[in-house]
Amino acid sequence: MEIEEADFVSDDELSAFQEEDEGDNVDGPSSHGALSESNHEDTKTKPKDDMEEIHHLAKKETRRVRIWKAILWILILVAAALVTAGTYRILRGEENDDFELSVSCVSS
Repeated sequence: MEIEEADFVSDDELSAFQEEDEGDNVDGPSSHGALSESNHEDTKTKPKDDMEEIHHLAKKETRRVRIWKAILWILILVAAALVTAGTYRILRGEENDDFELSVSCVSS
């Protein structure tokens, strides 16, 4: 099934449609007077509630990010300590073997 270009709406048409749609929502004399007033009051408190919710979610996300940062730093430090300890043991063993080999050659 092929989709033709005519099936899509251009950006200009979409913005014109949205402007027309917004124009239809203008409060004017209507039979829903009490309803539009209560909606108007809700819109005054809604942004404040939304901002509080956004602030709460941002605080929560920031806390989670900090926890993950701490976990990541701990994992990096543990990995660094393990690599350092492993390297030390390997090099110490090789150095001891080299020392014993050189001493045994000199003493024989």
